[in-house]
Amino acid sequence: MLNRMLLLTVHCFLFSMNSFAEVAPNELYGVIDTLESIPEVGTIQSHCSNTHSFNLSDVHNNQVVGMYFSSGEGLNDPGLQFYRTLKKYPKTKSFLWYSGTALSYESKDAKTKYKCKDFARRSGYFDQKVCGLSGLLESAKQKGVTVQIGYESNKFVNGKVENLDVTQFAAELSDPDSEVRQNVISYAKKLKESGAAVVLRPLSEMNDKGMPWDIMDEQKLNDYAKSWKLMKEIFDNEGANNVKFSFNPIDYGHASGSFHSVKKVIRKIGTENIDIAGINVYPSSYDRTPVPFSKSIKRWKNIYRAEGLGDKPFIIGESNALGYRGYSADVRNRQKGKWMKDALEYFEEVNSNSDSSDDITNFTIFNGFEKGGKYAIPEDSPSDQAIDSHLGT
Repeated sequence: MLNRMLLLTVHCFLFSMNSFAEVAPNELYGVIDTLESIPEVGTIQSHCSNTHSFNLSDVHNNQVVGMYFSSGEGLNDPGLQFYRTLKKYPKTKSFLWYSGTALSYESKDAKTKYKCKDFARRSGYFDQKVCGLSGLLESAKQKGVTVQIGYESNKFVNGKVENLDVTQFAAELSDPDSEVRQNVISYAKKLKESGAAVVLRPLSEMNDKGMPWDIMDEQKLNDYAKSWKLMKEIFDNEGANNVKFSFNPIDYGHASGSFHSVKKVIRKIGTENIDIAGINVYPSSYDRTPVPFSKSIKRWKNIYRAEGLGDKPFIIGESNALGYRGYSADVRNRQKGKWMKDALEYFEEVNSNSDSSDDITNFTIFNGFEKGGKYAIPEDSPSDQAIDSHLGT
């Protein structure tokens, strides 16, 4: 028994050293791998990481992130996306990734991880250990980075991804034997075992009519609240204390008739079931001048205070500006860059203010695709320069 405890103590000590190291030496990985092969010791996750409990201070102040897809190699691997983001913006303290709730994520993750590891072997560009969801979570924990996961109501049908509307989703979550519910349970366990600090953003932008989980009629609004509470209950039952639920409507930069529905669904969910209040900010491309970031923030701060969420941490889950669609690409890029610069300056200003009620706990920039896409931030563009001045080396 003493030998077993000694091995476990050494194992966890080495893992802690690894967590604080910028780059873990190969020798350290070798010792950890050797210890893990001993049955009495078990895995890092079960013995060292399960004790981690999410501290909201882990969602760092004054941080921003560009999200990348590794489209150049045809790899949509979360671990590789994370690696590339930190390579470009080394001061990043939050990372955004999307994951469908009802996907068979284990087989999907295994497939992308295999391709990622194969690319790592052939290119020598990065360590294979960063690949896959497990690689992302472990790397993020080692770097002290919060992982924000956009969690959607998808389902894998006949080899293809299908979106479930929120009524179907609520029905599936209510069925103890459904594949959707079982996958949510498995996912909750996986995130808990990782020990990483995770902001889970279920069914965000629910006030956008284009979403399968929109809340624009009474039935969908009720099913949305039901789905949220069922998911929260699952994660709580699994003891996933390192995962916090963030409520994120979308703000297009102008007044919206959806405010009433958002307020109503907050009341149905219950403030006790919402850990973080957030928004996604995307100024409309129909406005000649993008509505200032600060205007969107102030509007939603007031709404959340009125609905009893004023004491919750406030985050920007996603943000970016398209620029006015009637302008040339060059003018749009300059317009986007100015909006981004102003947003970052406002972000820093309110967080240095003595009034903590104005704080924005986290600010994430959605960068779309590395080599294309309407939200892409090209190298050395005005937007990239604004971000780089905040997060660069």
